[in-house]
Amino acid sequence: MAKLITITELARRIRYSVSHIRRLVKDGMIASIQPAGKGGKLFFSTDVVEAFLNPARAQCDSIQKPRITPGPKPAWTKNKESQKHAKNQKKT
Repeated sequence: MAKLITITELARRIRYSVSHIRRLVKDGMIASIQPAGKGGKLFFSTDVVEAFLNPARAQCDSIQKPRITPGPKPAWTKNKESQKHAKNQKKT
């Protein structure tokens, strides 16, 4: 099993800033693990880090873009036409 390292350890190891690593994660260039959910600490597998640093030796399946799943639609995006119709009926 690969060892997990924090974002600061990764920054020291590859000599990138923490903000640049966050940008790489956001762009899907490097995979991360966030066990505490959104807003929690980011962890990186040493295997994924090696694959990022040596892309010629990396296997295609070791670097994967994270899946983005859409959440529920906000209430303000619901059918605006029905809201306008309801307002017009209240005026009359």
